[in-house]
Amino acid sequence: MIEMTAKLEARMQAKPDDPLGWAMLGRAYRMMGKMPDAQKAFARSVALKGDDAEVLADYAEVLAVIAGRLDGDALKLAQRALAVDGRSEKALALLGTGAFDAEDYKGAIGYWERLLALAPPGSEYAQAITGAITEARASCSRAVSSSMSNSGWKPQMGAIMASPACTSTR
Repeated sequence: MIEMTAKLEARMQAKPDDPLGWAMLGRAYRMMGKMPDAQKAFARSVALKGDDAEVLADYAEVLAVIAGRLDGDALKLAQRALAVDGRSEKALALLGTGAFDAEDYKGAIGYWERLLALAPPGSEYAQAITGAITEARASCSRAVSSSMSNSGWKPQMGAIMASPACTSTR
């Protein structure tokens, strides 16, 4: 991996206007855990060709790892990736996780339901996404229940899970 990365670095010095090369170098750095270097390489790739959903999502992921959360530029890049390709699995996964972490459970459910529709049925991948959706629904129900109990309202059994507050509209 180190040798391949060194060759890519040399190639990029010789061909600095190659967005694919910068993206490949960014991925190599990411795999090596060199996130600041990955960030610079992805930034260069996006500056040269900013309409590649996969590169935008990779760049968003690196920024989110560096920051420890999906917000700011990382969030904007993930949204941009999804705008370029509405079926970008990495963008949907990132945005779902970002929404969940921000306690926007309805948003997380929406992104993850879209992602689930792209997963092979019955696969481990689909099962993991289903688990995340279930967790988001449970978290949403707890949040709605807490909010309602603080207001003095007592819902009937099952009303919270069926509540529009916990149902995706994406």
